[in-house]
Amino acid sequence: ATETRLTAAIQAAAERAPAPSNAPSAAGSFSGGKVDSKKDGGIYGEAESLFASKDFKHAIVKYQAYRDKNPKGNKIADSTYKIGLCFSELGSKKDAKEFYQETVDSYPGTAAAKKAKSRLDRIK
Repeated sequence: ATETRLTAAIQAAAERAPAPSNAPSAAGSFSGGKVDSKKDGGIYGEAESLFASKDFKHAIVKYQAYRDKNPKGNKIADSTYKIGLCFSELGSKKDAKEFYQETVDSYPGTAAAKKAKSRLDRIK
């Protein structure tokens, strides 16, 4: 369910925002879900690299992969918040709000929840 919703939201956002010129094409070098699971930081690190290079669509996929494989991982709150940031960068406020709200509700007391709350207050 979440994966289907994410896919649809990424697709909708992709239609609104052009991919950055340095991003791999959809058919290009993206690993297609192959993940480095040697340690938690593998997938999260890939997501952070994609985020830093403004490849927000692929970053969402990697952050979600981290969330799926590490539901109690130490970067779960950050991953959820960063998915919200990615959607925000792609112009999808509705999806961004959902992930910010999930961060606030599911991970209270974390730095990510504090940042997500601030973002929610600015969106409303």
